[in-house]
Amino acid sequence: MSTTLATITDSLPANVPMLSTQGENWNIFLLRFSAAVQARNRWNHFNGSYPRPSLISPSTQLVSDLTTWERGEAVARNLLLSRIPDSLAIKIQRKGTVADAWAWIEQDQTEK
Repeated sequence: MSTTLATITDSLPANVPMLSTQGENWNIFLLRFSAAVQARNRWNHFNGSYPRPSLISPSTQLVSDLTTWERGEAVARNLLLSRIPDSLAIKIQRKGTVADAWAWIEQDQTEK
């Protein structure tokens, strides 16, 4: 992957706002964030439709699949952490996957 392509897919456009600490901009954040992440082909990490490959019987293909998943997961986590407040980042730091973290954030923000 070229550096230019990595920069484009690993960051969000300026029109995606930071989620405010109190979550009062949740609706516009959700709209713009989800659209931007979908455009970067990473939404499957947020909605859980791309689960972590299991290495029950490791093979070259499975190791490659896991490496690809881990890279995508890292990019997705970076996209998320770049637009949420530190206080929220601390709360999700121990969530196992981006999908787990996103589910928690959605629940937390919609309950406000």
